[in-house]
Order: sequence, then C-alpha cells, then structure tokens
Amino acid sequence: MSTQKIIIKYKCPQCGKEGSYEPDSNDIKQLNEAGIASFSVFHGDHTLVVWFDKSGGVRAYDVFKATAEEEISTAVELEWKKINEDKVKLEHISVLFADKKDAIYSDLLFKGNPAILLRLVESIKEPKTVKIDAMQYYVYPLDSTYIAVGGDIPTKMLDKIINLFRSSIKYNVVKDEVVQYVIGSSIESALIYNNTLLLMNAIDLLKHLDEFLFIERKMISDLIYVGLEHIDTALMKKLVKMENMVLRDFIKSIMKNGNHSFFLLFLKHFSDLKYMNLIRFTLKP
Repeated sequence: MSTQKIIIKYKCPQCGKEGSYEPDSNDIKQLNEAGIASFSVFHGDHTLVVWFDKSGGVRAYDVFKATAEEEISTAVELEWKKINEDKVKLEHISVLFADKKDAIYSDLLFKGNPAILLRLVESIKEPKTVKIDAMQYYVYPLDSTYIAVGGDIPTKMLDKIINLFRSSIKYNVVKDEVVQYVIGSSIESALIYNNTLLLMNAIDLLKHLDEFLFIERKMISDLIYVGLEHIDTALMKKLVKMENMVLRDFIKSIMKNGNHSFFLLFLKHFSDLKYMNLIRFTLKP
C-alpha cells in the first residue's frame, strides 16, 4: 500500500456530526490484509463505526443506538432454546450468541439471565446498545445471528470487535463453542493487555481453525535456553509439552482443562509465533 497520507472524512448518518480521522499503523496493516479498515466515534447517545478503504473513501457506517431496558419491545416472544451445557467464566466481559431464525442461544460466556437481551434480539434489525445490571451491552446482528458483548469496552475497540464478529460468520457460531471461546477470549485478552492487535490475532487464528497445528518444539526449546524475552517464557514452556493436532482440537483441550490464562497468552503472541515459524499450519498432518 502507498505510504501517502490519507485522511478519512465522515458525516454521522444519525446526528449529522462531521469529522476526520487519520489511520494509524494498525489500520494500515488491516487495509493491507483485508482492503478495508474501520474506527469508532462516540456521539453521546450513540456510537458511530466508520468503514473505509485504501483510497480513504467511506464504504459503510454502523450506528449503535442506545436503548433503555423499559423500551425493549415485548410484542414478539419466541420460545428460546438454550443449546449449550458448559459455561466458561470470563472476568471482564459477558457474551451472548443467539440465532433469531431458529430461536436458539448459547450463554457459554454469559453472566446472569439472558432474557432481556433475547427480547431485544427479537425486536431489532440494527446494532443497539443497552445497559443491563450496570453493564453496557453492544448487540450486533449478522443476518439471523446476533452477538451481544458487555463490559467496560473502550469505544476505540468496538470496530475491531465487529470485524471479529464478521470473521466468524462462516462458522455456525451459535452452535460452535470453540469459535465462541475464541471470540470471548480475544476480547478479554485485548482488554487485559489494552491492545486491539489481539483481536486481529483472533481473526487470523479463526482462518486456521480447522487446519493442523504443528509446534516446532526443538526451535522453541532452543529459544527458551537462550532466554528469548520477546515471547512469554511460561507460554513457550507449555507449548513444547503440547501435542501437534488440529487447531480446533488444541483449543478444545485448553477449554476442557480450564487453562484460560494459557490461551490468553497464546492469543497475545499468536502473530509472533507464526512469524518466527514456531508454529505452522498445514491442511494435513
């Protein structure tokens, strides 16, 4: 991509406010990889997400409008069916996955009673925010699939989260607990480390989900011996003990063992591990 400076000029379709934005290095990386990037702006009672291309042209807008609990329609009442059995506790966020067409939902990563959010899903076709028990939820529709994430999420991170949601649509995300776990853990990790690049790591990880993960144990052991500081030593010591397997199964084993802190580190260093060829992906073992 050209290094020529670009400025994105936008006008909010909700309130008419105009502004400009200069892409940062993370945006440039995303533009080079996907051809489109985004940023978020808070406008009081709504949040604007602007999608732009390499030329600086605005491609699309998403507007999250605020909705109070008492404003949620109860005209449509579907008979929702919970399809997950397990639960995974995240410290900083709560996530709900629902399919309005089939009236099914997963609260694998959700805290509390999902009834209010499910009622909101029944009544909307566009992005919304709603505050439930002092936690603000962003509810995003992807056709009949809805993903709601709640927590103390910075506005600047919202567009990257939406991009992550969109990257998961090729999977049956409401029925796929591994994809749900990747989504929730990456948002949690991005908040803990205050680094939106970790959301891009998760998008890349999802591309390899059903490929075979090969761990270069000898290389990792050598780097541990010389005291490499760039990648967490605890992560590498655990990696050398892991079996080579399909990435999906690798993540399942982490979920089964409840080794959540290990997966957060794996996400944090995923791009470095790939770049240094410490992990490789193939279609067959």
